[in-house]
Amino acid sequence: MNSQNQNKKESRNLVYAFIDASNLFYGGKKSLGWKIDYRKLLIYLRNKYKISKALYFGGVEIYDFKFNYLKNETVPIGELEKHLAKKIKERGSEISDANLLLLDRHL
Repeated sequence: MNSQNQNKKESRNLVYAFIDASNLFYGGKKSLGWKIDYRKLLIYLRNKYKISKALYFGGVEIYDFKFNYLKNETVPIGELEKHLAKKIKERGSEISDANLLLLDRHL
C-alpha cells in the first residue's frame, strides 16, 4: 500500500472521545466516591480505543450572559467572569447563599 493510501486510511480511522463532566461527577465522584484521575482516563482511552482526541465538556451556569452557541465555539471566559462579578455586585443580596456559592465557583 502506498503512503497516500495509508494516509487516507488513517484519516478515516480518527476516533474522538467526548467526555461529559457531569456524568463523571455524578456517576463517579458523587455516587460512588471515586476520584477521577484524568491523566489515567486519557491513557486508558488512548490504549483501549485508540482515540485521536479527547474533548471534555462541562456545564457552567452563565446567568443571562449573552452568548450564541451557533456563532461561537466556546464561551469567552474573561467576559463571562466580568458578567458574573457584575451580577453578584448588582444582585448579590437577592441571590440565595447556595446560588452565590455556585456562582462564586465559576469566578
